[in-house]
Amino acid sequence: MTRSRFLLTGACLLLLTACGDGELPDSPVDGRDTDGLYEPASEDVSGRVIDGYLDKARVWLDLDGDYQYDGGSVDVTVGTNPERTITLAGGEPTAITGAGGVYTLDLSALQLDAAQAADLDWRDYPLVVTVIPGVTEEETDAGNVVQQAAYMMSAPPGVRFVSPLTTLVDARRFLVAGDLDVTTDLGQRLSGINLTGDYVRAGDDRAHAYAQAMARFLAAQFPDDMESALVSSDGKVAPFSTEALRIMRLSYNGYADEVVRAVDDAVGSGGLYSNVDVSSVAIPEVPLDLENPVLLQSLTVSAPDQGVPTGDSALESNASIAAELTFYYSEAGVLQRIDADGCMTPSLTEITRLARVHGRVAELNAQGLDGFYLDYNTSRPYWDDDDVNERLVFDWDSGTASFYSATSCHGSAPSSELGDTPQQVYQLNYNEQGVLQAVTLDGESVTPVGDGYAVDPAYSYTTSGLGGQAMTLEGDVVPCLDAIAGDNQDAARVVSAQQSYRYVGDATGMDDAVVASTGEVTGLKLDWDVRDGRQQLLRRVFFDAAIDTGSLLQWDYDGVRDEDFVDEDQNGLIRQARLAQYQAGHDEWTCGGVHSRLVSSQLYGIVRYQYIRLSDYLADTL
Repeated sequence: MTRSRFLLTGACLLLLTACGDGELPDSPVDGRDTDGLYEPASEDVSGRVIDGYLDKARVWLDLDGDYQYDGGSVDVTVGTNPERTITLAGGEPTAITGAGGVYTLDLSALQLDAAQAADLDWRDYPLVVTVIPGVTEEETDAGNVVQQAAYMMSAPPGVRFVSPLTTLVDARRFLVAGDLDVTTDLGQRLSGINLTGDYVRAGDDRAHAYAQAMARFLAAQFPDDMESALVSSDGKVAPFSTEALRIMRLSYNGYADEVVRAVDDAVGSGGLYSNVDVSSVAIPEVPLDLENPVLLQSLTVSAPDQGVPTGDSALESNASIAAELTFYYSEAGVLQRIDADGCMTPSLTEITRLARVHGRVAELNAQGLDGFYLDYNTSRPYWDDDDVNERLVFDWDSGTASFYSATSCHGSAPSSELGDTPQQVYQLNYNEQGVLQAVTLDGESVTPVGDGYAVDPAYSYTTSGLGGQAMTLEGDVVPCLDAIAGDNQDAARVVSAQQSYRYVGDATGMDDAVVASTGEVTGLKLDWDVRDGRQQLLRRVFFDAAIDTGSLLQWDYDGVRDEDFVDEDQNGLIRQARLAQYQAGHDEWTCGGVHSRLVSSQLYGIVRYQYIRLSDYLADTL
């Protein structure tokens, strides 16, 4: 295995000499395994755990690369062939740090029978540390301070000191992000600091202040519900999946510059880092969703020219694209904004769905229904310019959603840029318990109805100022699994449950033969597929006089099939949605029936959905 040297690209690291302190054998202060004069004993290895020096922290050599302590047998890859492994019955070498943050790991288990393989070299594996709340103590000039929050640190292979700074180096190794470049903001701020060294012993107050702030950031991102397990196991539990660890490292690497900059700002020009109260420095607060949910990344809207319903093949071509929407999220998977290349029409009902879950779209199961733009002739010219033409920005703390437009799609004069003044501001009204009461805009509102029947993505709601437009669920989802013929059990799309609902809307301009004069349509059923625990909405019927005055309409939803996004916790994701006319007497679906994706000569639009895992999204954006 090749051992890496971690440097600031284009910068000289400060390599400081050391003198023995009687606690740790004389060794290079930069944390490397050797300086040519000191050779570690093959039976053990010693080092330090540092924020300040941390006493009673758990440290182990991570032999299998999962950053979790393996106390029983552990499989270790030998050499560069991942298929060649050996099993060590004694688990990973571990220890509790003592005074001065010193630890010593017994490496005797790495000495192998020559018939198996050559001895394992500890310098080929990272070190991992857990800080145990209520147990681990930081040594300070004023005495030892018990740590109240849990966090994890690590050091790259061959480095004996473990600190928040080595954790940054190891995070970049884990992410294959490369060495820090001195031309970047973070590289410039850390220039001259030995990232793998003992900054306490070297008296480097700047590095110490940075590390203390970084430790606060690490602690803030450690899940609260995992701290008790860490305490009860004496620091041996690190219950994170590979993707959860990736999310944490992406966030740490992505926000390190802000943390360091906050310390620099607190010092000010000409100040001393030793005088900074790091505990009071305002560092970024970045909640994480370590479940790595599937997120809606983008959707593409296709619409017919002149708004006349057209055939399937015409809408499948790129020539029919009217708009593309892109979604942006925080590390917690909370929707921050939607950008439109072309035009979009924010929907009060869709914003209400988002507001119900405070922007955590993964909790919606199906993450997007309608609420986009179907006017090809107006939107397409803006799509052609490849610019962001409209934007919907969510501020969940203040309870607003602001819509910006540089287009003429909504009646205002076009502009060369979005500008700072929103055209519309939606108000998200919550009660003291954080439960959504209504979403309002210019006297119009949508209020979710808690009728006990709602199964996301469809729910009951009432409106005000929208011509009475509303939807009321009239009962639970009723399965009909027994009605599915044996040879249809494994078909792609089977109506295996239905749910009755009533739709009421503004009947102005509608054909009375289609919609009663009251504007009410009864006898409708939402068509669901609930086989094998899924909750996939297949179709819903409604009317909209702005699209068609002579026919009811239907949205047909085709579920996600990509295995990367088939998730038992989010099993209603939509791959494609098609909007078409609904013909009574022809388009009724019976429970238990098989229905392929809607193919029609009367399509008003096709919407294609693209998804991404949170970890992959963060890797692209941070």
